[in-house]
Amino acid sequence: MDETRPPIVELTGALTGRYELLEQAEDGTIVLGPDTSAEAIMRRHNSRPATADEFRAALGDLPTGPA
Repeated sequence: MDETRPPIVELTGALTGRYELLEQAEDGTIVLGPDTSAEAIMRRHNSRPATADEFRAALGDLPTGPA
């Protein structure tokens, strides 16, 4: 678990999905925001990482040595 990321909560019911815990007050009030992890963003956009061939076709080869 990445200690620098806010805790993630999963909601079901009137609201569903994964959210980050942004703030928690002493009275128990919480503030949530959408999960901003790369995996969550890809899920929301029904996407996946590009394969090496797809990357090369779109952007070409990356440099492999000193510039």
